[in-house]
Amino acid sequence: MRGAAGKQVVVRAPARLDDWAAAEDLRRNLRSCWLDEEVVEIRVDMRDVKAISVVGFGKLLLYHHRMRQRGGSLVVASLPEEIRPTFAVLRLDAVLKVEG
Repeated sequence: MRGAAGKQVVVRAPARLDDWAAAEDLRRNLRSCWLDEEVVEIRVDMRDVKAISVVGFGKLLLYHHRMRQRGGSLVVASLPEEIRPTFAVLRLDAVLKVEG
């Protein structure tokens, strides 16, 4: 398990996470952070997201799981009001840590 002295990084999510290409950009950014073993928390800034589908949710869940496996965390931050109902219906707000 990592100590509190590890790094926190912020990844800015693209406006659309409802297609493969945009979700793949997010995956590459998350993977880059995950590969840095000093990173203990990845914060995904969702403020610009206008649309998200299973493709985007899958990337968030994958890296949530990977970070937890090594004692870290993934936080979804600045979730827009129009996206919140989707998180609630899918109960992702019960799985992922959502702030703001």
